[in-house]
Amino acid sequence: MCALAFSPDGKTLLTLENNLEECCGGPPSNPLILWDIESREIIHRFPAVPDVGKSVAFHPDAHSVFASILSSIYEFDVESGEQLRVFEGHDTDLR
Repeated sequence: MCALAFSPDGKTLLTLENNLEECCGGPPSNPLILWDIESREIIHRFPAVPDVGKSVAFHPDAHSVFASILSSIYEFDVESGEQLRVFEGHDTDLR
């Protein structure tokens, strides 16, 4: 596991796993996962991100989550699991 973040209400956990097989040309995976803490079940596997991630965070209203991947930040909707947008433009990798 590379990164994790608890939701503002403490009921869910967002994890980011870096799949070394994928980095080395293996099959795509869905390393960004939202968990229900009480039941320990997966709520969402968010769409696969294009490269190795570094960090994750919840929006303060808990309606969206963010993952930093290289020099971009991806935003996903917590309810639907859909990617909402990508913030690009950094000259260096984000942490």
